[in-house]
Amino acid sequence: MILDTVGTPLNDYLPLLARGGRYVTMRVTEQPQTFRTVALAGQRCIISSANFSYPNYREAMSLLEQQKIDTAVAITHRFPLDQAIEAFRIAEDKATSGAVKVVLEN
Repeated sequence: MILDTVGTPLNDYLPLLARGGRYVTMRVTEQPQTFRTVALAGQRCIISSANFSYPNYREAMSLLEQQKIDTAVAITHRFPLDQAIEAFRIAEDKATSGAVKVVLEN
């Protein structure tokens, strides 16, 4: 399973899914997203979830544009992809690590 909360392009990660794997995205974008459908071969699945309404989204974007929201505090940890196991350990143990958002970077 790949859980995408930051909006990574689908073509970057769909090929990494194992047979029967799931790509779960919680990102929201109005930009068209394209991907090679062959990447879904082998019973792979895309699941999407978004909990917002467009008026709320516009208001949030306005607050971000006005820099009234400090987004720097949301990403508390960054790891290179080869340290994914440690990143998941940190994300899982929020009480000790203080993790809010853990990002794996390629």
